[in-house]
Amino acid sequence: AKLAALGKPTPTIARVGVPLAVSGRRLTVRARVLRDDTGNPLTTGNLRCSGRLGKLQFATVAVGLGSGSARCTWRLPAGSGGRTLSGSLSIESAGFTARHDFTALVHRS
Repeated sequence: AKLAALGKPTPTIARVGVPLAVSGRRLTVRARVLRDDTGNPLTTGNLRCSGRLGKLQFATVAVGLGSGSARCTWRLPAGSGGRTLSGSLSIESAGFTARHDFTALVHRS
């Protein structure tokens, strides 16, 4: 674990939920984000989300951070069933960054 920088909140990604990924539909990945120094929910920071299928990177359609919860939403391309999605959530706060990578098999619709 990182030490808190002079009492500033440093981020920790405690729990990530990746639901069933379905071709042509939205996928929302949620994460619990905590302060490393206190264990309390992190309420400020910059959240970045990325997603790709093979070499194809696609845009995030919604990003949200509040009350210790981070949310990234993508629209999976039609016809992407059977492929593996690689994604990441990263949150930066007080000069520190926490990142969580994930993969999910995209199911046909």
